[in-house]
Amino acid sequence: IGEPSSWIERAELVRRAGTRAMVAGSSQRWFAPGFAERDGDTAGRLLQTLSDTDDESYSLACEALAEFDRRPDLDRVTVPFLLGPGEHDGVVPPARAGQDADAITGSRLQVFAGCGHLPPAESPSAVAQALTEFFLGHLADRAVPGN
Repeated sequence: IGEPSSWIERAELVRRAGTRAMVAGSSQRWFAPGFAERDGDTAGRLLQTLSDTDDESYSLACEALAEFDRRPDLDRVTVPFLLGPGEHDGVVPPARAGQDADAITGSRLQVFAGCGHLPPAESPSAVAQALTEFFLGHLADRAVPGN
């Protein structure tokens, strides 16, 4: 996700200034335009959780993400995925998620309208419905006739 150099820069910033330094940028990356104003409680709780995160743990996670890329292995995945970016997701844009969905057999792309990077926070009912339909569809595909 993203460029390795940006993850390394983020790790270094957090080591210098703490996870609180990530809040403003994360607010812009995580949420669709206007969401923080419409649902300040949800946005505030999520951003507070980020701010409370252990600085070194967050930095180490950033460094791990800088090295992590499983795209070359997606064609070997045998479990279907529901990839669900938000319409305004700048972290994993819908086009990128669509490429991954195409590479994983039996997977599906569901773009959540009006959402950013965190559709479960911005549109929990739509996410629950999409997951339910996805799982029920795969259960039906596995059903044995006559049972």
